[in-house]
Amino acid sequence: MTNQSRRDFIAAAAATIVAAATPQPAAQDVLDAGPISDYTDSDVYDKYREKGAFVIRRDKEIFALSSICTHKGCKVRVADDLSFFCKCHHSTFDKDGHVTKGPAKRDLPRLAVRLDDGQHLLVNLNTDLF
Repeated sequence: MTNQSRRDFIAAAAATIVAAATPQPAAQDVLDAGPISDYTDSDVYDKYREKGAFVIRRDKEIFALSSICTHKGCKVRVADDLSFFCKCHHSTFDKDGHVTKGPAKRDLPRLAVRLDDGQHLLVNLNTDLF
């Protein structure tokens, strides 16, 4: 084995170890929110609220927020001004998910999103990975 091939072997082994140690979302934690073309208007899309996510489009930016209140885990709702509120204990959150009134103390988590090869928006529902 030459020095170069040893280096290649060690680099490949290290990359494999890092990839194995990096948490990956389980299939049930990934929501296929449909084609990106479904989100052309700036708005809060609540179609997947019950599954745990809001998809939000603002101009050219698209992101997702958890629809689960950080106080006791109730599902939050979208208000007319596109902020969020929890009917269970009356916490409120601004349009970016920041707490504006408790009892919740933590903001609504942003959820990782990406496009798959078919231009579908995938949302990682597992906030424990971030």
